[in-house]
Amino acid sequence: MSVFTTPFGSLKLDRLPVRRKETLQAWDAADEYLLEFLHQENLSPDTKVLVCNDAFGALSLGLSSYTPAHYSDSFMSEQAVSHNARQNDIPATAINFIPSTGTPSGLWDIVIIKLPKNQSWFREQLLQIKPYLHENSRVIVAAMVKHLPHSALEQMDQIIGPATLSRAKKKARLLFATPDLEKKIPVSSYPKKWLADSTGITLVNHANVFSRDSLDIGGRFFMQHLPQGLSGNIIDLGCGNGVIGIAAARQNDAHITFVDESYMAVASAQEGWALNTNEPERATFRVNDGLKGFEPASADCVLCNPPFHQSNTVGDHIAVGMFREAHKVLKPGGEFRVIGNRHLGYHVKLKKLFGNCKVLTQNTKFVILSCTR
Repeated sequence: MSVFTTPFGSLKLDRLPVRRKETLQAWDAADEYLLEFLHQENLSPDTKVLVCNDAFGALSLGLSSYTPAHYSDSFMSEQAVSHNARQNDIPATAINFIPSTGTPSGLWDIVIIKLPKNQSWFREQLLQIKPYLHENSRVIVAAMVKHLPHSALEQMDQIIGPATLSRAKKKARLLFATPDLEKKIPVSSYPKKWLADSTGITLVNHANVFSRDSLDIGGRFFMQHLPQGLSGNIIDLGCGNGVIGIAAARQNDAHITFVDESYMAVASAQEGWALNTNEPERATFRVNDGLKGFEPASADCVLCNPPFHQSNTVGDHIAVGMFREAHKVLKPGGEFRVIGNRHLGYHVKLKKLFGNCKVLTQNTKFVILSCTR
């Protein structure tokens, strides 16, 4: 736990998942810059505030006296904000959570956006927010300079209205836009539907889902080496657009559970399933933090193409947490099958956890591993 000191007060903040000897903060200089700016603005107590993409609560909880709404695609971010609210004795009613698949309806005086890594999602957020701005609204984007593309200001100017850029402070910048209510809102290109190469699978991708118009090379390789002839329960853990689970359903007479912490990923998987099958009873869809809350010994197989980053931070701690949860959820004799970049060395951690781990196949970039519970 670290203490984040802001002009609005000090906050005790954890990153989730909580790790012993955490070396990373739950905020950055862009959060600091934004809160300092807003404090100088002397906002009215009844200011309607919408906070977008706040990963751990630095912004939402810093501004909790305004009862802000938290608009995000990440279930884990919602969990982190709730966790840190409890740490600071901030009531749950102080934050209104709006998932990315919902609508940020209302009239917002201030819209704060922590610039996401995915620029398609940033553009989609601007499109979703624009109808709920009034002539005196302000849209403020906070970003670290190293993660700030030139297109961000252009997107704000195109969708919201006249946009300007602040001076850099501690390698962070703020972007400001004033609504032009006469400006026509561009048509969103999401969700997209597309045919996955020669697989015959039609996929749906919402704006914040990885690999939005073609199969990524890891997913394509994994699809070629899925288990066959299984019954019972298969989990597609970290399902993304659901291509692995949909492909597995074609080769196995099993119930498929699609799990992801992204609301848009699960929505994409559910819509893709409906396009490719006529068996709604064969699938379950859950927005969740990994497999937390799943019944132990309830799955016959878990398939996983895990992330190796959290926002802009690279690391394997998310993946390792997924490995531990898969071990708990698998039945005795059940299989955990995972794909990863060769250099990540997943086999070492998996062998320690499962007591066994074998290489099913590999190429120059990826390795597919199998462990038995």
